[in-house]
Amino acid sequence: MAGEIEKYKARLVARGFTQIYGIDYYETYAPVARFTSFRLLIAMANRNGWPLDTFDFDSAYLNSVLSDEEEIYLEQPKGYPKGDPKKYVLRLRKALYGLKQGARSWYETLREALQALGFRQTEADHAVFVKMWNDGRRVILGVHVNDCLSTGTNQKLVDEFKKRINGKYPMTDLGPCRWLLGVKVERDLEKRTISLSQHAYIDSILARFNFDDLKPVSMPMDRSAPLSKSQSPSKLNEIAKMKNVPYREAVGSLMYVSMETSPDITFAVSTVAQFLENPGPAHWDTVKHIFRYLKGTRDMRLVYGDEEKDLQGYVDADGASQDHRRAISGYVFMVDGGAVSWMSKKQEIITLSTTEAEYVAATHAAKEAVWLHRLFGELSQILPLCMATINRQSHWQPEVNTMRERSTLTYDTTLSGTLSRPAASNSFTVQPTNIPWIRLRKHYQASRRSILHARWDSVPLEEECWNFKVTLSLHALFPYRGAFPCACLFIRFPTICT
Repeated sequence: MAGEIEKYKARLVARGFTQIYGIDYYETYAPVARFTSFRLLIAMANRNGWPLDTFDFDSAYLNSVLSDEEEIYLEQPKGYPKGDPKKYVLRLRKALYGLKQGARSWYETLREALQALGFRQTEADHAVFVKMWNDGRRVILGVHVNDCLSTGTNQKLVDEFKKRINGKYPMTDLGPCRWLLGVKVERDLEKRTISLSQHAYIDSILARFNFDDLKPVSMPMDRSAPLSKSQSPSKLNEIAKMKNVPYREAVGSLMYVSMETSPDITFAVSTVAQFLENPGPAHWDTVKHIFRYLKGTRDMRLVYGDEEKDLQGYVDADGASQDHRRAISGYVFMVDGGAVSWMSKKQEIITLSTTEAEYVAATHAAKEAVWLHRLFGELSQILPLCMATINRQSHWQPEVNTMRERSTLTYDTTLSGTLSRPAASNSFTVQPTNIPWIRLRKHYQASRRSILHARWDSVPLEEECWNFKVTLSLHALFPYRGAFPCACLFIRFPTICT
């Protein structure tokens, strides 16, 4: 059960803040698996019916040995003297929690151990490892410090791997995955579905900020109350009043929810995060509004397997409607009906037209699509990605050329629109209108020569007669049942209906 005390710990922690770079430590970076990678592994395991187990290493940092170049000494801990503590100090041979390089030392140690067992580090995510056999069997491991998620072709392979890694470093086998980094994982083997939720974490942050009595709402943000810097306090008494408001802590708690299981609040959270430096009462009211929305949707889950669909992406950009005059890019990628990757971010440049803003947003989505395909390729031994592009003349920023080089087809739908603007209550309603195919064909007749295996279908949305869907079928198909053979990326073309 969530929130229950399982055991008590006491450990010796190093005073890493006293270390000096170049003397006590050098490199500190230690990769951890992106939660996007974990979601992909979960979706892949669910589609193929693979086992999904978790385990964590006991006192992980203590398993790594410091190199001879790292001479670190510490005072003798009280209660465990060896000789005169005023004359003798201890030289550290293994990494301790608190050391600057502790996480990196453990990562390097674990990577060497996995490579000795036949695992290969993926280039897309250096904290995801895979071991493959010639007959197609495989074991895949995602690592987040000492928490690990493992899956494979069958349970026997996974159990054998856990037994071998346990022989190298002591670990606790948690069995089938039920919790992963604070996210509850529920699996229905009969229906072949798996869901992710954070209801326990949402309850904890509601109690932490005394929001238990808030009334739920149906939308994460009020479209009629836009936020701006003019709403920030300017007088001393107003600033002093807001100092007692836990604005930063609340926004940080919301960020964790939006990054793990709630793409529907991503735009709202990214908006309130822009005012961390000097928030006002209006900004705080919006934060509370997001909490009200979470309270009403705490039992909603990300579900994979309700429908079997290949990797699809949706991208959109708003029209620079906020006071900073920068458009918001938003994209979401889905597998089997559930989102695996999403983003809502303010664009780095001020675009001069909506078309340019769409191009910038499509560039970010194209880069994510390439990364996703690369990760799938390393886990599944697929052929190189073959993608098509629509040749459009442009003299914009380098982002446009990047998109053309990535060779990506794009389109916009209201699904991604919720990541770039406040959602409307009817944002998922599709209304049919009469838009002939010939209009699109005539406008892009020259571009069709460069499209490989593409299918064009009109998908008009409410009040947006110029939206069309482009589905790109890849040349490279997965060689086994768990494949995601198609990749769809979408953008809207606002000059079609003239």
